[in-house]
Amino acid sequence: MKRILVLTGILWWFGNYLHSQTDSLAILAIENEADSLYRARQYDRAVVLYQQMIDRYQEARMIEKTAEGYLALGNTYYRLQQPRKAIDYYHNCVTQYLKLFPEDEFKLHRPYMGLSAAYQTLGHVKLQREFQYKSHELILAHHGPNHVRTAISFSNMGSTAAQFGDYLNALDYYHRALPILQIEHPQGHERISGLLVNMGIAYSHLDDIEQAIEYFHKAIHMDILLGGENHWVLAYNYLDLGQAYGKIGQDTSAMHYIQKSIPIAIDNDLYEVHGTSLYELGRLAAAQDREDQALDYFYSAIDVIINSLSKDHHSLALNYTGIADIQFAHRQFSNAESNYNLSLNILSNAYGKRHPRLAEVFAKKSRLFLAQDRFDLAHEAIMKGLKSIDVDSSNHDQENASWSTLSLPKLLDLKLGKADIFQRQFEVEKDIGRLSSALSLYEEADQIINHLRRGFINNASKAFFQEKSIQIYDRALQVCLKLGDLTGNEIYLERAFSFSEQNKSILLGESLYANTLTGISGIPEGLLKDETDLRSSIQQAKTSLIDHPDDSLIRTELDILKHKYDSLVLFIKQTYPDYFDLKYNHETIRLSAVRQFLEADEALLSFFQGDSLWTIFLVLKDSCIVSQKPRNVIDDALPQFRKMVSDPRNQFLAPVAHQLYEQLIPPFLQKDNPVERLVIIPDGLLGHIPFETLLTGTGKDPRLNYLVQRYSITMANSATLFCQRQQGRDKKTWAYVGFAPVYGKGSKSDFRDSLSDLPFARKEIAAGRKIFKGLQYIDQEATETNFRLMRESSSVLHLAMHTLVEDKSPERSRLIFSKDADTLADGSLHAYEIYNTAVSSDLVILSGCNTGYGQMHRGEGIMSLSRAFMYAGCSNVVMSLWRVGDQPTFTIVTQFLTNLKKGMRKMEALREAKLNYLQQADPVQAHPANWASLILMGDTKPLTIRSGKYYYWAALMLIFTILGLSKILKSRLFFNRRS
Repeated sequence: MKRILVLTGILWWFGNYLHSQTDSLAILAIENEADSLYRARQYDRAVVLYQQMIDRYQEARMIEKTAEGYLALGNTYYRLQQPRKAIDYYHNCVTQYLKLFPEDEFKLHRPYMGLSAAYQTLGHVKLQREFQYKSHELILAHHGPNHVRTAISFSNMGSTAAQFGDYLNALDYYHRALPILQIEHPQGHERISGLLVNMGIAYSHLDDIEQAIEYFHKAIHMDILLGGENHWVLAYNYLDLGQAYGKIGQDTSAMHYIQKSIPIAIDNDLYEVHGTSLYELGRLAAAQDREDQALDYFYSAIDVIINSLSKDHHSLALNYTGIADIQFAHRQFSNAESNYNLSLNILSNAYGKRHPRLAEVFAKKSRLFLAQDRFDLAHEAIMKGLKSIDVDSSNHDQENASWSTLSLPKLLDLKLGKADIFQRQFEVEKDIGRLSSALSLYEEADQIINHLRRGFINNASKAFFQEKSIQIYDRALQVCLKLGDLTGNEIYLERAFSFSEQNKSILLGESLYANTLTGISGIPEGLLKDETDLRSSIQQAKTSLIDHPDDSLIRTELDILKHKYDSLVLFIKQTYPDYFDLKYNHETIRLSAVRQFLEADEALLSFFQGDSLWTIFLVLKDSCIVSQKPRNVIDDALPQFRKMVSDPRNQFLAPVAHQLYEQLIPPFLQKDNPVERLVIIPDGLLGHIPFETLLTGTGKDPRLNYLVQRYSITMANSATLFCQRQQGRDKKTWAYVGFAPVYGKGSKSDFRDSLSDLPFARKEIAAGRKIFKGLQYIDQEATETNFRLMRESSSVLHLAMHTLVEDKSPERSRLIFSKDADTLADGSLHAYEIYNTAVSSDLVILSGCNTGYGQMHRGEGIMSLSRAFMYAGCSNVVMSLWRVGDQPTFTIVTQFLTNLKKGMRKMEALREAKLNYLQQADPVQAHPANWASLILMGDTKPLTIRSGKYYYWAALMLIFTILGLSKILKSRLFFNRRS
């Protein structure tokens, strides 16, 4: 009986086993077919089979397989763009897994990743970030930090941080991911291009726009190579690039790329991209006062988002804000307030209480209340904005914002909005305390600006950000002057001067200051050399790409160089933070310190170009006088004056020259005074004119009334740099080194055939060598190679040669050396090459044409060849503002060198040379075009000159000393023998 029961049990078990095996094979077939349909993007059919598979696994009580089925079904609904259904199945998957495994089970990372993506689609960024973090922690623990799957997770974490507005952390994740992915995919991959786009977005939100644009272009180039001109991902890329161009005011480029995005988005059902592109076109239309068209775009975008995604999608907030902005501009305050509130509700539901986009809307809402003089509500909106970007919102129980912020650009905007409230309250209430509060906020804003600028890698972004900041410094300066008038306290004059200095030649100052840090900041010199070499290679590749825009090899090389440079700079920033803090903590000089550098007969005249006023600081040894002039009067006269003073064919109009004199030269300097030397710090277009040609009177002979008759003049980039240049400098090996190439008939190569020869240039150099007993390189010896081979410094470096100036690409401007005898260089010394060359001469004379003329960057100055030599380390530069005749230049420069040799100050030596020329010139030659082009940028000291090679004299002295000692010794020996 027992045997029968055992046999029956075995047969029953075997029958169940066969049945289960048959059932498992059937389920496996369903699963395989469903997976095939999923890969073929036949998602509707895949859903049916996945549901059948789940039902079978549930019947069999196979929990893990049921969980995998829920995961597959969630992925399929996500692909069907049904994120809510996807979320339900992802949660079911998690529930099933947790029945079998602990919370740190690696398998859980997949449903967590799915939940993050689905919540992102719905615009619920809080939940997106929560599940992304859970997934990332599991991947990092399982694979370690250098695995490709970890890199993908780093990239996803960065994207989630960026969605939450945490762009600094986003960049940190991206930079961890990029090198791992590049090793895994050396030929490029969509993952890499997507990462590049995300890095561009983060840089854009941090206002490093030029850096952002470079990353977007890299990504677009890679995606076209990988997927063709209509690849779906390009819809995102073109939109992001268009938004970046819009931020820097290049509306034509912005519109071009946004319009390229829309058809690709429509073809691929990318509804959010489509809606956001319509919003961006609306924003551009509104900026161009095409408000009806802008509203059409905004409402069209709203329809796309609501009909295709959801009525609470976060991107809707952009459009409601855009509509409110237009209503605000038309003083429809109630309607605007309603739309701002609608925008805030949508953003709060998506992001919670903290996000930079909330801060942006709160700032707009505050301005709305301020326009109605509702000060309490305006202040309340600002405080809510500050809380929305503070990492710890409890910090905002007090007035001051924490530096632990999600977005420094938004913090800056809120600080400025708060200052506006206090200024308006002062206008209404006449409470001087309000104005003091506004000034405190501007000082905080100044700290934020400096902190932001330090974080930029790209110098072009720094320059753009500087230009944006000028308006802020103008507002701060006006508040200081108002407080000074009301209180009579000179401290406000100090602060006003500091604000005027804050945005002048900061990049130049940082570069010169960084050169002094080597060896004292703990950073290896090899790293700094690598940084310099890479920067030079990048500039060279950029120049080559301009000449050969279709050369893919150059473009690829440039991309590689840029990535190497970015990685190196970030490595230095992270590894040697003390160096970065020193390098970018170059403080501007105080007014009281400037006075200490001035002598009793010197004055510094500093100009600041504001929105509506020119502010002029006249700084003397014992005082400072401030005056202000309307911009329109000066700005209208400057182009006309520049044109008439630089072209001998134009009549020199005395009324214009005298009008500018009265506007630009303070009354103190127009009367009898002890001042003999003027240091002028120009701003804007003032850098393009020679102040010496202003007329102090309107007599018949202008030669008697030029400002040069009264003052010796030098220019300076800023008061800070001027005072630094006043410091003593080491004596040089040579007193003088000069170069004068041969062109035209004596040259047989390329474009030099078309350049006229400069016989007086060679005479200049020969005269300089004779005066200083120095070195000369003339004709075929005046090569770029010989210039580069100079290893010994000179007090005077004199370059008398042709120059080619590129206004649109200042870094391509170049000096033209002799070429025929030069086998190692091309004979063109570009500005970008000079930037990365050490030239420590006390004085560089650039007597070619237009060496001081170039593209104007507000705040930073004129991008010219002369500026390149300042970057290279030269403390004084004589440069030309326009094309100048060969013979007048020879006369003035030769006399200038003679005066320097006599020990005269550089500014006085140049003044006396010009006065000497004017005394001997006939009325035609006396036109300013012939003598006023050459100006001095530098200090007020005479040269420290060492004539000839000093060690020749030292050797001669040593020989005489040895002979003398030998004679004494012989005498003593003879005396000893006699004894």
